[in-house]
Amino acid sequence: MSKLDNSMVKIAHYDWNANRLDDLELGIAETDGKDYDKLLSRVIVAEQANLRQGTSSVKTRGEVTRSTRKLYRQKGTGNARAGDAGSPTRYHGGVAFGPNPRSYNQKINRKERKKAFAIGVSLRHKDTFCVTGEFGFKKTKEADGFLKNIGIDRKILMIVNVDDGEKRLLFRNIQNVELVNVSSVTLNSVMKYPNILITQTALNELKKRLHDEG
Repeated sequence: MSKLDNSMVKIAHYDWNANRLDDLELGIAETDGKDYDKLLSRVIVAEQANLRQGTSSVKTRGEVTRSTRKLYRQKGTGNARAGDAGSPTRYHGGVAFGPNPRSYNQKINRKERKKAFAIGVSLRHKDTFCVTGEFGFKKTKEADGFLKNIGIDRKILMIVNVDDGEKRLLFRNIQNVELVNVSSVTLNSVMKYPNILITQTALNELKKRLHDEG
């Protein structure tokens, strides 16, 4: 990894009253990612491909319910020669070379995926905010005001944990907020959103994921 002066990644740290606290270390080295463009691209493409269902399907001329009788004799009618009504050139006929169910799954080495995710987190650390402390909001309006108070006015990826039930309820109706569980966050989502907000419990899980040897 291309390290920058061996510095460690730190993210902005706030409490739920929008007060700035000491930055938090993630325990990974800061990088510019220049040497890993191909790795990042390959992992993102694989993640997007793995989301595809691959269920598109059409019927061929052998599968449509049409008569297989020749429409009219070959010669003597003045018309272009024709086969049966299931021909792809006919209305309600079969489809030639159409899609069939298939898997778009792309396999990425587990260590490569983990390395790419860590690089992605490092690249986005300046746009990442962690919020700790007692959560006292009762209304979505208060949650929206909090985001504005810490300077977030664009689309935001909010990473939460399974224990963050109240936070999910209050932030889910804010227009520019996309909620995702920390166990499901991907490199693609980390690189996609202009800002990232992470709760304290989710940060603990994220650190485990970044330092897991698996």
